[in-house]
Amino acid sequence: MIKSLLLLALVPMVSHAMISDPAVTNPPSLPAAQEEQLKLRFDVLEKEPWTLHLEDPGTADWKQKWFLDGEKSSITNTPAGIKLVSGAESLGDTGHCVLWSKESFQGDLRVEYDFTRLDESEKGVDIIYLQATGSGKGRYLEDILEWASLRKTPSMKLYFDHMNTYSISYAVGMPGSEYVRLRRYLPESKGLDGTEVPPAFGRTALFSTRCLHHLTVIRHGREIFLRVRTAEREGFYYWKNDLFDPINEGRVGLRQMAGKAGLYANFKIFTTTDGTDPESTPVVK
Repeated sequence: MIKSLLLLALVPMVSHAMISDPAVTNPPSLPAAQEEQLKLRFDVLEKEPWTLHLEDPGTADWKQKWFLDGEKSSITNTPAGIKLVSGAESLGDTGHCVLWSKESFQGDLRVEYDFTRLDESEKGVDIIYLQATGSGKGRYLEDILEWASLRKTPSMKLYFDHMNTYSISYAVGMPGSEYVRLRRYLPESKGLDGTEVPPAFGRTALFSTRCLHHLTVIRHGREIFLRVRTAEREGFYYWKNDLFDPINEGRVGLRQMAGKAGLYANFKIFTTTDGTDPESTPVVK
């Protein structure tokens, strides 16, 4: 009798934990009609007269165009691209790493690259940072290169507590249990609390190990689009930042949590300035 009561008492706790997990509850895509409309908009934006600023196939010396946060990771150029291997999961924060562009980018942004997941981590997260700058408070200068020495151990809190940036999480966990999420970090505030830009997309089942993915990210004003293509599938994600101040300048970064590994190739970063005011970009519904 006592065992039965204990089991019944645990059921709501387990259910609540599952309900609060976006990887379990959120749909993997937008409603079909909305997605179709936004794809048309994405196609128009993709064909704008973008200016190419950074191009890197990943086969030459990575230090020419990038710098690295984290001392326990390994990075090598291969004929297939940049191979980035984070430290072991057992290392915790010291096992994380972030690969940053040396160049900073102003204006609307388009980022494209090939990504091949090389890990089978069930805990780790891959993130792309869009237009990151420091908070400008104390040691955390707007130019994040100036305080790179503080990020030899690239703890997450150093980023969400002291940087302005958009953060897109992808290749989380394993296919079928992962999510795609956008945050807008709010430095010198309350950590990650309240930084999410909805919606989060669950159960994407996209990021299989050893599968080539081509990612295209467009930030246009307050709108952010992500398209992920493989030989067999496509994922399409959209957010509108109506909650927080816009971001219009900064570096691009690739974060891998401890235990993660990836191959990055054919990297291209474009900008365009069309007079769009991020404060007045219309909502797309």
